[in-house]
Order: sequence, then C-alpha cells, then structure tokens
Amino acid sequence: MLDAILAQSRNTALIMGLIAMIGLLLQKKHATDVISGTMKTVIGFMVFNIGSSAMSGVVQTFTDLFNVAFGIEGVTTQVEVATGLALNTYGTEVALVMLLGFVVNLIVAKFTRFKAIFLTGQHFLYFACVIALIFIANGLPMPLTVIAGGILLGFCGAALPSFCQPFMNKITGADNLAMGHFNCIGYAFSGYVGKLFGKMGKSTEEKKDASTVNMPKFFELFRDFIFSVALFMVVLFYVAVIACVVNGHMDIVLEKAGNDIWFIYPFLQGLQFAAGMSVLIYGVRQFIAEITAAFVAISEKYIPNSKPAVDCPAIFPFAPTAVLIGFVEHS
Repeated sequence: MLDAILAQSRNTALIMGLIAMIGLLLQKKHATDVISGTMKTVIGFMVFNIGSSAMSGVVQTFTDLFNVAFGIEGVTTQVEVATGLALNTYGTEVALVMLLGFVVNLIVAKFTRFKAIFLTGQHFLYFACVIALIFIANGLPMPLTVIAGGILLGFCGAALPSFCQPFMNKITGADNLAMGHFNCIGYAFSGYVGKLFGKMGKSTEEKKDASTVNMPKFFELFRDFIFSVALFMVVLFYVAVIACVVNGHMDIVLEKAGNDIWFIYPFLQGLQFAAGMSVLIYGVRQFIAEITAAFVAISEKYIPNSKPAVDCPAIFPFAPTAVLIGFVEHS
C-alpha cells in the first residue's frame, strides 16, 4: 500500500492538481470552483501528455529518416516534446521546483526592484524542467534540487524581464507590461543592436509613410502559429524523404509510410506534428491557467507596482510587420 502511495506521488497530473487546489483555497474560492479548477488542471495536464506523445512519435520518425538520408546521428530539438518526456520520469521534482519558483517570484517582486510577475506558465514549466534536469544530472538530491531550483527559477522570473523593459515600454507605449520569456537577454541584445542601426531607416510599423516595408499578402498566413509549424515540418519531412529516396533508401521510406502513399506521407506527418502541437498547447494553457490565477490574485493584493510578464504573442499586435519579417528571416 505504501509503495502504491509513493508511486502516485510521482504522478505529475495529480501534483499539478494539488498545486492548483492549494492556490484556489488560498483565494478562498467556493468549493465548486475549487473542485472544477482542480479537475481542469489534472485534465489539462493529461491533454498535454496526449499532445506530447503525438509529437514525440512524429519527431522520432523524422529523426530516423533524417539520420538515414544524410548518414549522421543527430537529434531533433523541440522543447515541448523534451518537456513531456522529462515529466514522465521527473514530474514530481519539476512540479515542486515550479511551485516554489512561483512563490519566490512573488517574494522577489515584493521586496526588490524587480517587479515582474512571470505569468507565461508554459515557459515557467519548461525552465523548471531544465533546471531540475541539470541539478539531477549533477547528482543533487531531491530536496536540494527543489529548493535551489525553485529559488533560481523564481529569481529569474522576476529579474530577467527587466532587461527588456526599456524596449517593451517603447513598443507598447506604456510601462505596464513585461516580457515573460526566458530569452530576455537575447531579446535585449537585439534591442540594442536595433538602436545602433535603427536610425538608418524607417520603422516597419510606420504604415502611413510611403517608404514603409510592405510584406506580400502570402506572409500574413504566418501570423497563425500552428500554420507556421505545420508548413515548417512539412518542408523538413519532404527534405528528409527526398534525400532518402535519392540516396537509395526507398525501402525505409515505404516502411515508415505504411499504408500511406510515400510522397503524401511527409505532408501528413507535418500536419500530424502540428495537430499534436495544438493539443499540447491547449493542455498547457488549461492546466497553467488555474495555477497562475492564484498567483495573479496574490500579487494584485499584496505586491504594489508589479507588472505582469506575458508571452511573446501578447506583443505581436504592437509590431505585426516586424513579427513577419523576423519569422521569415529566422526560417
């Protein structure tokens, strides 16, 4: 019986549900809201796992084809897939690091000049996962992993957005939003590079000026994140499959394709990956929403002058042309 209880303590969906329940109780929510929020969190995490599994299968297929096609041993990097796989093994550690990180974020915002409340829950989860895995890989015991990891996560969540704040204020025209993303140092560096060369031309968003950059209508499709992911993966799969065929590995392509026509198979796999991504993102948003809501309520009540640190898409409407240019150049 004790072994069964200990085994359940490593069920990440239940751990996330418990965290959400504690947050809802701290807000003194009605019993029905506590039950509903807890169940939504558990279900959301299960949905996340379904999406993660779907994406993992596609990524493994692509990796196999790519390695055979080009004769290399490589891996495909995808944060959502990696997080899903890690949570299957170290879910308890990651969940506890994330919980303590939220608390430390509030404490740092309360007592220091770093006022960002990190509300991009999925990135908080990803970073908690990275921190926990690094500590575990270096032999740290679970208590030290949770304590040190939570402190590091919470401090970074409050402090890193400050690097981007001058540029956020310029883009949004106000000082009420922060960047809730852990690439803030890179974004800030880009901002300073932009300041260095920005005087050489017009802003991409000065639409009334005749010299403004005009993007082709086709590129507006890339405003849809899932479409962008689908197109990108379809292209990658066709590259891998065509390379396999050219290099004499048609048998492997046919084996992977199964009942599908081999030249349609890459298209279907790219869409399958995007479908898994859609499911995963939906699950993340559902189970994160209930957890972050508690910390939002606490920060609004007890932490004056705090700023919500939100995800990148919240900034896209302020500079849509720049977003498209950035996506095309990156791709």
